[in-house]
Amino acid sequence: KTFLLPSLLANAFCWGMVYEYGSGPVALLLPFKLFVTALIVAYIHEYSYSRYYYYHNLGISKAMLWGVTLGFDFAFYMLCLILLCTR
Repeated sequence: KTFLLPSLLANAFCWGMVYEYGSGPVALLLPFKLFVTALIVAYIHEYSYSRYYYYHNLGISKAMLWGVTLGFDFAFYMLCLILLCTR
């Protein structure tokens, strides 16, 4: 929950820029997306650290949680960018 809303807002901003201006700003939007994602991860890591204990008790590591979450987020972001650029 903590990651979803800020990530979707960043994605929506990037998709809106691509929709409005075409594929030109894609090269600038990728670093923006990575920077915003890094800020979100740092915030969650700092202020929601106690939530990791639940997953740790299930045998799921932090690296696996973040890998799956960020992998899905980036794949969703790229898929939507590709669909917008090929319209």
